[in-house]
Amino acid sequence: MLVRAEKPRDWTHAFRFVVVLFVACTASATLQSLAPKGTLVSHAETMLAQPAAVNDIVVDAGSGVIWGVLGGFRTIVADFLFLRGYIAWEDRKLTEYETLAELAVLVDPRPEIFWKFASTTIAFDMPVWRIEEGGGMENVPLSVQRRIRLEHMERAVAFLEKGAARFPENPMFPIEMGKIVLNASEDFDRTAELFLRAWRMDTAPPFIGRLISRVLESAGRPEEGLQILRRDLERIDPNHPEGFIPLIHQRISELEEIVGSD
Repeated sequence: MLVRAEKPRDWTHAFRFVVVLFVACTASATLQSLAPKGTLVSHAETMLAQPAAVNDIVVDAGSGVIWGVLGGFRTIVADFLFLRGYIAWEDRKLTEYETLAELAVLVDPRPEIFWKFASTTIAFDMPVWRIEEGGGMENVPLSVQRRIRLEHMERAVAFLEKGAARFPENPMFPIEMGKIVLNASEDFDRTAELFLRAWRMDTAPPFIGRLISRVLESAGRPEEGLQILRRDLERIDPNHPEGFIPLIHQRISELEEIVGSD
């Protein structure tokens, strides 16, 4: 059942926006003139201010409302937005890139590459751009650099959380969040909790338990990592091509030695 927002929608603007993207994507010979980057970003910012309306355009596949205009070009439109964002990435345009990436996953949230590339850019590229604009690593105080990096880490995690809300059984989202937190802050406890979110899913990849055990060891919690790996021995199919059961046994032996020596 589709939940409607209480506020009236600007369907005229939404309709115009979709038509512009549709025409731009199907008329590649005149792509630049039909959808200038500045105009497209302006439309994207307006649409992101009313995401419920965009969701209705995307979700109402059977309603015939505006979807008939977009039809099977949803993927093309999202690709177009993401590629436009890539141009902004090359130009180091923070706001433009983030705006277009947000709208790309709103139009079509299915491609994992959209989420991965955008979150990595937000977490690791953008802080470097901002620090360089501020005078470079040599001139920007370390405390300011850290603040900027943590700010973008949180923005990247928030971006991925939107995907996790759409696909709650996809372990890619908490895994990517954990990788970002680990590399940006070395917060082992928070990283472990994010990886554990993925580990608890039925679709969790077999390697995640070993990865969690490493993070928990760094967090001073090797006993918990040991319990997770013992549980993996029970639930991972020994014939799974990526199960690597011998590696789990090896890691268990390492942790048993660490725990026994404490």
